[in-house]
Amino acid sequence: MNNTIFCENGEIMEQTQFISVSKDSIESALITAFEQGSSYWARIDWDDERTKIGTDRTSRGMDPIYNSFQKEWQMVFLDKETGEELGLLNLEGIKKNMSAFNTWCNDGRAIYWRSFEDYGGDAIIADVALQFWIMGKSVYG
Repeated sequence: MNNTIFCENGEIMEQTQFISVSKDSIESALITAFEQGSSYWARIDWDDERTKIGTDRTSRGMDPIYNSFQKEWQMVFLDKETGEELGLLNLEGIKKNMSAFNTWCNDGRAIYWRSFEDYGGDAIIADVALQFWIMGKSVYG
């Protein structure tokens, strides 16, 4: 994540912030989002060929989460009501959008980030994290 900082003398300096999150926190957030947090807006398109969850495409339940750090792992997500494609969930999207999720949490919601780091967060935090990782922003609240 790059932040632009304006100094008093008018010089512009760039500062890079690195965010470190454990695999366990991400897996926990994904499980919580799938089991509780995101069920009101999202569903996985199991029939889309782009949905890859390891070697066994027939796995359901939490098995796909435990394969989530394989290179080819990804899931296509659809809007539960309209069937419209919302985006792909994959490791690249999680990496790409983690800083946006962090910024959202730290905008008056710092306790959300701390609970996400500690244990993946509750259903609300996991739901918002999943939205960021799929769509790059919080869409459903």
